[in-house]
Amino acid sequence: MVMGSRKWLAALGCVIVFLAALAVRLETRAADLRRRLTQKDAELAGRVEQAKQAVAKDLEEKYAADRVSYQAMAKRLELEKLKTAGKP
Repeated sequence: MVMGSRKWLAALGCVIVFLAALAVRLETRAADLRRRLTQKDAELAGRVEQAKQAVAKDLEEKYAADRVSYQAMAKRLELEKLKTAGKP
């Protein structure tokens, strides 16, 4: 009976060592994944900021072009009013 319990304890010890090694492996893998996820998050935040700046620049250029277009249209309208006011 003593011999059987020693085998049982040895098997139990092997299982505990195996589970401990597995836990260490899983923890190191999880830490690596967390590090990579943080890095990807930082990269994505940088790209989002660049996209925001590009959109803001594009909108600023569009508004400037719209202002110029509006001023030209207003000037043409004023010239047309002057032309039609001078004709009987």
